Amino acid sequence: MDERTLIERMRGTRVPDYYDGMYRQGFKPWEILEAAHRSIIKQYEAR
Repeated sequence: MDERTLIERMRGTRVPDYYDGMYRQGFKPWEILEAAHRSIIKQYEAR
């Protein structure tokens, strides 16, 4: 099964983990939101 998100499949690349300043690197708002969402989920699962 493909574990990439819909955005990653559409872009053909992986969105990196969220970090401050992603907008300066040229990521689109929906890509930043996707990265932040995955980071929140990872933190939740770690607890």
